[in-house]
Parts: sequence; structure tokens; C-alpha cells
Amino acid sequence: MRILFVVHQFRPEYATGTETVIFNVAKACQRAGHQVTVLTCSLGDPSAWAAAPEDGLRFTVVESLPIYAIPAALVSDPFALCKEADAAVKDIVLRFLSARNFDVAHIGHSMRMFSAIEAMREANLPYIVTLTDFFPLCYRVNLVRASGELCGGPHGGRACLSYCSPVNGEPSERFQRFRLLLAGAGARVACSDFVHRQYARSFSDLAFETLPHGVDALRAYSITARKREGEGIRFGFLGTLSAPKGVALLAEAFAAAELHDASLEIVGPAHGDVQTARAIEAIATVHPNITIRGPVSPDDIFDVISGFDVLCLPSQVPETFSLVLHQAFVCGVPALVSNLGAPAEIVERHGCGWTTPYADVAGWTQALRRVATDRALLEAAKSRVPLPLRLEEEGFFYEHFYRRAMRTQAMIPRVGTV
Repeated sequence: MRILFVVHQFRPEYATGTETVIFNVAKACQRAGHQVTVLTCSLGDPSAWAAAPEDGLRFTVVESLPIYAIPAALVSDPFALCKEADAAVKDIVLRFLSARNFDVAHIGHSMRMFSAIEAMREANLPYIVTLTDFFPLCYRVNLVRASGELCGGPHGGRACLSYCSPVNGEPSERFQRFRLLLAGAGARVACSDFVHRQYARSFSDLAFETLPHGVDALRAYSITARKREGEGIRFGFLGTLSAPKGVALLAEAFAAAELHDASLEIVGPAHGDVQTARAIEAIATVHPNITIRGPVSPDDIFDVISGFDVLCLPSQVPETFSLVLHQAFVCGVPALVSNLGAPAEIVERHGCGWTTPYADVAGWTQALRRVATDRALLEAAKSRVPLPLRLEEEGFFYEHFYRRAMRTQAMIPRVGTV
């Protein structure tokens, strides 16, 4: 098969959650003998890209994956709030598609890519959609209102208008455009039961599948744990150092716990959230058992996680999956997580860790103390860590979705433009 992956941002510029998921699936398809191409949006320095045959696109190759990128300057409506597509983007993508004979497309994320997807639909290319977050439901992405309150869903766009008041478009029209996009997909794949329920509630006329993201178990099993006997409990955070991820709350709670025989390692990029980075640095300056490490290569992730006794996910928004949680599972590491979203559901279902109120510093302090001082509690959680899906298994299931989309393309009624 000739497969086109469509994603809002990608390597070489970004390599966090959704980007890693799409990279993993694309590489699995490539190893299975399929021809794979990635279409994304470039937000960074154009010098990192080579010239592309198609006018207006950037191009590079990362680990044998050919990657084409639409310059972000051409995208006037990244959140898909306006009705009209970017004509320049649509024209570029139509030319890009006409020069190739793709069999199927896999939409990994539609932010910044809506005009490109409209061109893809106009070209009648079969496609599937993976729902890695709530962007089709929520232009703010996380189902969190402008006030900071959790949102129960868009209600056809009416809730968006009432609680978030977007100034650049009509939420009800946006909702209908995404309904058409989802209705035209050969498969709508949610990454967790939590995500599945949210979409099924808003689009009750559509069917959704659930397929968890896979992890590179073979790489994880090759890592020798860095923990040494006699060390205190080592808590760890791996992810973006941002306010929604709650990492400053975690640092504050750990400092307040005064665990002199335990440590906290914070690992990840700041991606422009200077306020959060400074808050963490200020706490670490006076607490030597808190260490901050910058971003690490995807190849080093399992080496980092294997050094943790407990993974901490203090998210302040409902996480839809958490790839790092499942990477920790394959390393046998339990987790302490906020009581929001998919990670909380998974941890509670298996008993492989603990949940704590998401905005409660005192609650996190108490939880960290409890885990650090009760080895039996920690060992019990370790014994219940589930085995996550492997990359090879995820790739197998997606190949099934691609073939089904191709078979049923002629049977899907044309539902209009988006």
C-alpha cells in the first residue's frame, strides 16, 4: 500500500506524544513493506528542511521516512474555526496528491491541516482518523473551558460559544465540519475507552473503534535498569514542562513532602513555557534532591524511565492516553497520576499505582509521602503493572483499518465538503 500520514507537526521539529505515535505506526508500516509518506506543517526554521519538488512545500527525510511540510505561514486558521479553506494550501496539496497515487491516508491530527484534509477529501482519497486528543470536539484541544473548568463536551458548538466565546468563527459550523470529516472516514479510532466515550457522546450517529497506542517493547527489554540497591525511592516526570502537565505542582508537592531519602527527576522540553520552567528551577535550586534534565532523544526514553521507581503524571487537563505511562508499564514501573482522564482509569482498573486530586498540592504531598515510606505498597503496585500493546500489534490492526477503508470507499456516500 501507498500510505499518506497527515499530522499537525512532526519530526525533525517535534517528537512528543502524537508525533511519536504517528512515527511509530509509520515505521511499522514501512517495515511491513508499505510505501509511507508524511504530510505535516512546519512551524520552525526552514533551514532544517531541503527544497521539495512541489512548490511551496518543505521536505526532509527522518530515519528513511520522507516528510513534506506546509509552511505554517500559509495556514491562516490553525484551529479550523473559519468556514473557508486556505486556497493556497488546498492548491498545493491537490498538486501534491496528483503527483502520487496514494491508496489511503491516516489522519493523526487535524490541527493546522484542515485545508489539506479538505483537498484530500476532494481528491476522493480513502482515509481513517486516529483520535489522539479532543481537537475535533474542542478548539482548545483539552476539553477545558476558558475559565479553567472541565468541559462536558461541545453540545454541537453551543457550549463553546457560551463558555469560551471564540472570536474568529462560529463553533456550531466548526462542529458540523468535523462531523462531516469523521463521517467520511473509513475508521474512527480512539486511543482509549475514555476518548471513545467522549466522542460517542457528541457523535452518537457514528461508530468508533478503540485501539491503544503501542510501545517498543523490544527496545525496552534491552535496557538495563539504572536503579541501584540501597537508593531511596526515585520519583520521575517525563514530558513537556508546561502548566497543563502540572509539573510545577509536582515539584512544589515534592518539596513540601521533605523526603530526604527520596528524589525527583524532571525530564523534558519546555517548548516556550518560560513561567513553568522558571518555577521549577526556583524550587530545585533550594531542594537538591530535585533534578531537572532537558529533553532526551526518543532512543533514550526507556533508559530514563528504567531509572524511576514511580512515574508521576500530575496533569491538570484530562489526558487521553499518555504514551509515557505505557512506556513505564513495559519497564515494570507503576504510576502516581492525577484523577483525570485515561491514565486515572487505567491505574484504577489495574491497581498499578495511585490517583490523586489533580489541583491539590497538599493531596500530592501526602501521596508522595505515603508511597515513599511504604515499600510494600510500592511492590504491590509493581506486581499489577499491565502489559501494554506492542508496536507490531498496533501496526497489524491499523493495516486492517487501511484495507477496510479502501474496500468500503465506494460504499461511503459523499457527505459534502468540510
